[in-house]
Amino acid sequence: MNSFHVTGTRRRDDRGAPPNDINPAAIGVNIFSPVGNFIQASVSGYFSVGCGTCANAHFNVNSIHISDDVDYIHGRHQIAFGVDYIRDQFNSINIWNSNGNFSFNGQYASGKTIGDSLAAFMLGTMNSFTQSANLENATRGAIFALYVQDTIKLKRNLTLNAGLRWDPTLAPYDNYDRGDSFSFAAFNAGTRSSVYTNAPAGLLFYGDPGIPRGFQHPHYFNLSPRLGLVWDPSGSGKQTIRVSSAILRDTEEMFYNERQTTNAPYGTSIDQPFPAGGFTNPWLGYAGGAPFPLPSPLPRDFRFPNAGVYVDLPLYLQPTYMLQWNISYQRQVTPNWLASISYLGNKTTHIWAGEDINPAVYIPGSSASPNLRRPLYLQNPALGIAYSSITRSDQNGNSHYNGLLLSLQHRFSRGFTLLTNYTYSHCISDVDFTGELAGSQYMNPYNRAMDRGSCNFDPRHQSNTSLIVSSPWKGQGVVNRVLGGWQFAPIVSIHSGLPINITDGVDISLDGINLDRPNYIGGNPYLSATDPRYYVNRTAFVVQPSGTFGNFGRDVVTAPPSVNFDFALSRNFQLRERYRFEARAEAFNAINHTNFNGPATGLNSSNFGVITSAGDPRILQFALKLHF
Repeated sequence: MNSFHVTGTRRRDDRGAPPNDINPAAIGVNIFSPVGNFIQASVSGYFSVGCGTCANAHFNVNSIHISDDVDYIHGRHQIAFGVDYIRDQFNSINIWNSNGNFSFNGQYASGKTIGDSLAAFMLGTMNSFTQSANLENATRGAIFALYVQDTIKLKRNLTLNAGLRWDPTLAPYDNYDRGDSFSFAAFNAGTRSSVYTNAPAGLLFYGDPGIPRGFQHPHYFNLSPRLGLVWDPSGSGKQTIRVSSAILRDTEEMFYNERQTTNAPYGTSIDQPFPAGGFTNPWLGYAGGAPFPLPSPLPRDFRFPNAGVYVDLPLYLQPTYMLQWNISYQRQVTPNWLASISYLGNKTTHIWAGEDINPAVYIPGSSASPNLRRPLYLQNPALGIAYSSITRSDQNGNSHYNGLLLSLQHRFSRGFTLLTNYTYSHCISDVDFTGELAGSQYMNPYNRAMDRGSCNFDPRHQSNTSLIVSSPWKGQGVVNRVLGGWQFAPIVSIHSGLPINITDGVDISLDGINLDRPNYIGGNPYLSATDPRYYVNRTAFVVQPSGTFGNFGRDVVTAPPSVNFDFALSRNFQLRERYRFEARAEAFNAINHTNFNGPATGLNSSNFGVITSAGDPRILQFALKLHF
């Protein structure tokens, strides 16, 4: 028998949604084929107006998803195989920095600083001015995968799972072929693009020899095996040992390379360090004057700016993958109590980060701006003047995670259910993926090891407990009517603080990246003052000498721990057979415990080490609901 079913919803608010409000639209199609297997297809989209970090942006995301799965059972084997295909579209318009972005960190010239960001702002002495054209994206991408898995019943108490997945990496591309690829070899040879004839030497576009449409070559031979074993040592069904390992591959996010369209000539972004004209005329002294707005349509002989900021992808970008392994032991202690202990581990390879491949070089005694100290300019001033920073995806990040998980569970019986767990874990990485090409960078692009430290999402200790207790009184008596129908559901979460990164707050190394960390000179990095707001000890740190990087590691200090107690109290009143009335009260942070946020972490800040904010206080809400 064949069947065809279509469902759909659509919601769009053109009045202007709040920041990050996403309105979905979806159509789903389910098909039962003549051979009995199940095919599923769906089309979904998201529309958003407003972006908390994007000034004024409009996004539209559409996705087509088709999948088919087949199960075949024969003897001891249960074989599953299938196909998965997703076609994505990402469209956006964002004014980004088209109105200009002024930055104040206290510096007003190379190696010179006022020492206070607010004072620099009041005086109008900015350390940089950045402006761009509108940012537009029309990204298209496809995800395709095939898999096969066999579940083999080796014995009554022993099961083996073995599978293999093929995940080719297909590079997303811009529908209008926007983007570029920088080549050191082409720069050294003085080679220019045939697509935009006035582009700087070394900057190539789709249509130039060797440049693929997505500015990165695909990877077709991504095979991901997985293996698992389930064993009941006694055969009684009261205990289980599980061992498994797998390779899991990530897919490139559609938003990841959106910064490519900020490059000249599309969304040209230009950075002016220490602009002489200040607020009045930040483009004072810039060759040709203010370059914005850009002409439309863009001519082939578009005049590219000097000191252009570029963000691009390497032609051979390895996809991120994770090798994951775990072993767990579960034991049914009593008919209603279940305890487990698990070890979880993984190693992630090819974590993507941003790397400035044209950072400023420290020259002792030089007062030249960063753009006049970059390698391309020092190598060839006539050609290198066209470039400021060039941020490229770096694929060499790695991370390790190891965790011990203890869990205790009580199934719903005698009026209550309980789940409590505790995790002790540690995650170490070179860099943390942020979802965007230029979102995270290394402090020193020539020494990634200086950034190896705790992952920024690494709470060392975590504990969560949830409980649901139902009133045991039932029936028609007065006491039962008063005390029956109640339910109490608390949730308790406790975790240690997340890592925070101590920085200089200013570009002491003079490399133009501005992620420098200070020198640690000893002592307790935490204050033991009675006022918990004063958290980090300023005297434990000192700014390193000019042109160098500090010795303090990334994410060494942690923020304060967090304790949260939420609960819900509800009462059901059965009015008639068809009608039930529910009264409900909920409390978030019911004990009104102050959960402090992290302190200011820049040494140049007058509030360094001081906590100036905290999480939400107690929040109460009440609800009445009629069921019929």
